Amino acid sequence: LLTTPIGKDFKVVLADGTQVWINADSRLEYPSRFEGNRRVVKLDGEAYFAVAKDAAHPFIVQTDNMETRVLGTKFNVSAFENEPNLISLCEGSVEVSTLDGRDRKIMEPNDVIYYTVKNGMVLKRNSISQSARSWITGDLKFENKTLLEMAKVIERKYNVTLKIVDGSLAEEFFTCHFRDDLSIDQAMELLKKTQKIDYKIQADTVYLFKKR
Repeated sequence: LLTTPIGKDFKVVLADGTQVWINADSRLEYPSRFEGNRRVVKLDGEAYFAVAKDAAHPFIVQTDNMETRVLGTKFNVSAFENEPNLISLCEGSVEVSTLDGRDRKIMEPNDVIYYTVKNGMVLKRNSISQSARSWITGDLKFENKTLLEMAKVIERKYNVTLKIVDGSLAEEFFTCHFRDDLSIDQAMELLKKTQKIDYKIQADTVYLFKKR
């Protein structure tokens, strides 16, 4: 079991040679050695997998709601509590199913699957964004994301609390790139340049409000 704290990510190589990059505030449960005819790991949070090929032993990533089955491929899984689950396929092919087996989809490269309890699994072809695995390098890339979606990612990256003072800002869309070497102050300055947002930082809390 490997748990990453807020503000820190980690890379691990599993017993079969599979490489896993685990994002901040995440937990990966895996055995010291895979046994039987399946390679099963359990994820709570976000991780990027570069799976070692082994056709005789499928690699399976289980989250609270879904199961992703692969032979050898590269993909990102985001399954944070109280957030939509998101699977982005970079290479190869994977089969994704709900844990109850009622819904099952085959993904091809650049496909994305969204899952919510309300809407179930939704497959979007050729809709992967470059931001799907940008966090591996420490960078944050947002492509047409709402401020509310961005806030949760920024909180995990910088170990801060973001409070959106003006509620109407939460659904505003942004496209931006924060390099890994930026401080929280510098990242907020970039957001401020959009002319939509101003901010104030007090201790570990960042207040966001409409630019006056």
